[in-house]
Amino acid sequence: MRLGRGVKDGLILLFLWIMAILLIAAVFVATWFSIYVLAEPLYWALQKQVSAGAFYFLGLLMMVLWPLALFGLAFLLLRFFAFIAKRVRRSF
Repeated sequence: MRLGRGVKDGLILLFLWIMAILLIAAVFVATWFSIYVLAEPLYWALQKQVSAGAFYFLGLLMMVLWPLALFGLAFLLLRFFAFIAKRVRRSF
């Protein structure tokens, strides 16, 4: 069965919307996990054992670099999904 170009584009767009929603959900879950499961116990455990400067640096790492890493991962996954969509579009 041959699909028209509009149907192909619609299916690809639907696929990308579903992937974007799943990607956003994954970023929120990963952020929640990183803050409440990893970072908070580490925060309270290290608060009494390191100097103020090292503790400030650790907090900066948690607050800045970890979300950047998550959004970098999200960007790479989005590029991967776009690559898959391009391949699927050519195969129809």
